Amino acid sequence: MRNDSRTPRKAVSLFALEGGMRKPDFDHGFSSGRILHPQSGGCSRQKAARDAQIKLDRTDFIQYRDAMLANNEPRTPYDRLRQDILNGVFAPGDPLRLSALSARYKVSATPLREALSRLEEKRLVEASRNKGWRVAAVSLGQLEDIAAARRALERALLADSIRRGDVAWEAELVAAHHRLAQTPPPESPHADARRAGWIAAHDGFHRALLAAALSDRLRGFWAETLDQLQRYHDALLYRPGTLGRQHRPPGPEDFARLLAEVHSVEHHGLLKEAALSRDVESALRLLDEHVGHTLAVYRSVAGVPEGTDHQQERTTE
Repeated sequence: MRNDSRTPRKAVSLFALEGGMRKPDFDHGFSSGRILHPQSGGCSRQKAARDAQIKLDRTDFIQYRDAMLANNEPRTPYDRLRQDILNGVFAPGDPLRLSALSARYKVSATPLREALSRLEEKRLVEASRNKGWRVAAVSLGQLEDIAAARRALERALLADSIRRGDVAWEAELVAAHHRLAQTPPPESPHADARRAGWIAAHDGFHRALLAAALSDRLRGFWAETLDQLQRYHDALLYRPGTLGRQHRPPGPEDFARLLAEVHSVEHHGLLKEAALSRDVESALRLLDEHVGHTLAVYRSVAGVPEGTDHQQERTTE
């Protein structure tokens, strides 16, 4: 093996797990070029030292890998602000002042203005000539509109995905459903970590369902509706009074029951089985029921009786 003093220590740690092992020089942070061959024998002390070094290299690499994975999060102002809006860090109607955002994200006003403009195009942010930017308001009328768009897009994608899906798609779908079934749902409005984990598993299942569909553009439009629905999920289930004083949320016991209903995975299991059976008709019927049931739960959480027309409702004010 060629001695290359320019090889970084982290890369060397990977080579240490192969047949011929280069021992890193931790004093200087670079490889010293000494080669250890397992086949060469040697005394037990040398073998123990070599094994200890390999263990150290492996631990060092795992720590390095984990640090890299931890840093694999939204880094641009647009991504970070979008994620904060979807996760409810900024609630519907909250002002988005440049000075506060600049302090939070440690960036200047210019990239923030660009991020806010892009988020306005996605209907996550609203701009006012006199009041600046704020998080877009929510209403039942808008929720029903988004749910209708989601249903139309997901129906088209689901039918195409079932027809085109191969064995790899089936395996990913089964894995995504298992992940969802094993993810504990949030039990209270304050279970933020559980809520984020459940939403990721839930959305991951629906993405897996549609993964074999051909149209990336349709999938992109559908993903935007999913973002909006995540925001409504947070607002309706975890922020009482979001829709204004005209709506009376249910009491604690009814709320807990409705929360359990919206987090149920039973319907997702039926969807998975229909998709794996290539039964497009049943899958579309189950999808319609799933979207309709979720919308009905949201209406109940908001304290709105069935049949009330909110299509003209546009703001929370």
